[in-house]
Amino acid sequence: MGWRHYQNYPPPALPAVWQLGAAFELARKAESGEDQPDLGHSYLYDPARPTPAAGGPSFNPMNAGARDQAKIEAGGVVVMFCSGKAHAPPPEARSDVLVYTSDALQSPLLIAGPIHLKLE
Repeated sequence: MGWRHYQNYPPPALPAVWQLGAAFELARKAESGEDQPDLGHSYLYDPARPTPAAGGPSFNPMNAGARDQAKIEAGGVVVMFCSGKAHAPPPEARSDVLVYTSDALQSPLLIAGPIHLKLE
């Protein structure tokens, strides 16, 4: 899509409301405006087991991408964190990650300007 140039920022808005579904789908909200009932989806957050981040601890563009964030220890002391290729399953395979997926987009979707998220 490339860079976009606008006379004013934010660009003129064309709101699109998306809604999470009970079967972990993501879809545009129905025109009726009816809210989805409580989905009952939850997860348990454990700060001692953080979700790995794509790219790991390296911000070097030469080796960017999914990384194995394993520790290298010597004598019980952390010497460095690896930033090699990922060997772990994708984050969505974890029990503390919820993934909602839309159908394939029929045309490119441009997202520009402020984005608002409302989770209840």
